[in-house]
Amino acid sequence: MFKTLKNALKVKEIRQRLLYTFLMMVVIRIGTQLPIPGVDSAAITSLMGDFSTSDAYSFFSAFTGGSLEKMSVFALSITPYITSSIIIQLLTIAIPKLEEMQKEQERPNMEGLTEEELEVYDLLVCGKKLTQAEEQKVKLAAKNLFKKLTTEKEELLVVDWYKDDQPKMKVKSAIEYALNEDLPMCYDKDSFEAKTNLLLNHFIDMAIQGYGWIAA
Repeated sequence: MFKTLKNALKVKEIRQRLLYTFLMMVVIRIGTQLPIPGVDSAAITSLMGDFSTSDAYSFFSAFTGGSLEKMSVFALSITPYITSSIIIQLLTIAIPKLEEMQKEQERPNMEGLTEEELEVYDLLVCGKKLTQAEEQKVKLAAKNLFKKLTTEKEELLVVDWYKDDQPKMKVKSAIEYALNEDLPMCYDKDSFEAKTNLLLNHFIDMAIQGYGWIAA
């Protein structure tokens, strides 16, 4: 058992999820102890005492972790989150724009890419009609390009790199190298050059405006 746990903790994603779960438990326990400002806790305790013997009250108190008795910040527990999730799901049926937004949020998981990789992928496939096999190669190109730029960020994305031609050409060369390894043959010379310049200009815009992983 301990060996299994030890091996599991070697995985970064599992460690992050366990840490996140632990932190959320801490936040929830703190929230169940903090009373809502302006509420007379003594009066609430006295009122709740009249119902403390009922089974329904005991069940609801257990469900909220005892926060209902103190009328704390988290007195309703996760009930508002569940209710709001249901409302949003119903609204997506009635409002097409919300449905589009929901699908866009789910795209990274559906495509098997991170949000940053998906951004690169969308630029690469824009204006291209690809087969399923070609799309997979473009996804691989997007993944490897993002990986290359992030792992070599200190060398390539130096301070104000977009202002000087030499560092700018280094970034362009890195883009060309990554794309040349993985893009399918349907990207001819002109198309390859156009996509390289498109990505370079996009990264320059990100750096100038100071947003996204380029500027982080």
